[in-house]
Amino acid sequence: SVFEYLAQPVVSSIRPTGGAVDGGTRVQLEGADFVGGAPRCRFSGTEHVAVVGGTLVSSHLVRCLAPPARRDRSVAAVDVSADIGADFSRSGAQYEYQLPVSLSSLAPPRGPVWGGTRVSVFGAHFVPSLRARCRFGTAEVSGAFVSSTRIDCEAPRAHAGVAHVEISANGVDFSRSRVQFAYQAGTSVLALLPDSGPVRGETNVSVIGTGLLQGSQCRFGQRLASRVVWVSPFEVICTSVSQPEGRHALEVSGSGALAWTA
Repeated sequence: SVFEYLAQPVVSSIRPTGGAVDGGTRVQLEGADFVGGAPRCRFSGTEHVAVVGGTLVSSHLVRCLAPPARRDRSVAAVDVSADIGADFSRSGAQYEYQLPVSLSSLAPPRGPVWGGTRVSVFGAHFVPSLRARCRFGTAEVSGAFVSSTRIDCEAPRAHAGVAHVEISANGVDFSRSRVQFAYQAGTSVLALLPDSGPVRGETNVSVIGTGLLQGSQCRFGQRLASRVVWVSPFEVICTSVSQPEGRHALEVSGSGALAWTA
């Protein structure tokens, strides 16, 4: 008979570094000397130790599903065993259990189909993270943490209609709130009333068109209008600014997205 001595596995990093308290997050452990066909992952908290089966991807990578936590916002040390749980690494990589993210509202709740709308997502249990993600339907974009109740993200391009928005604090686990963001057809400008005014500005111009959204902006040449009043999806009133004599393009953007339509 032969007894084989194995190098003790070493965990150098863990991704993501946190997940939901109810478990189920797919965790990647990176390190060295991961061998054998049946690795185990151990999550050791102050009140509970759980061992779960893992998947050996390579000698440097093991994947496993995080078990549930006994307590909210607890921290567990994560280690790996290459010999069916007989001996574990002692690297002490930390994994933080977090309360599930939930969403309550969006501001603004709509934007143009070409994307680019800066959307503030409001909810609960957001945590500082460089891996925050926003999902609009099936499209994902990066998110910017603002506070425990707000994350900002930029709406991606989409077809007209409604997309459900969800947030992930760790890039893996997403909320299940199904908050709706309405994509509206592109802006078009049909007429200006009046279509001229004095060089000093201060002329109130009714912009007649389609897809004119609340939060729309106007610019005369490269200068933003001094005042914009949204009347309906078919009209906004833009107050002109001073410009040299001559013809200048009057352009409109939709709901804060800087894509201009003449």
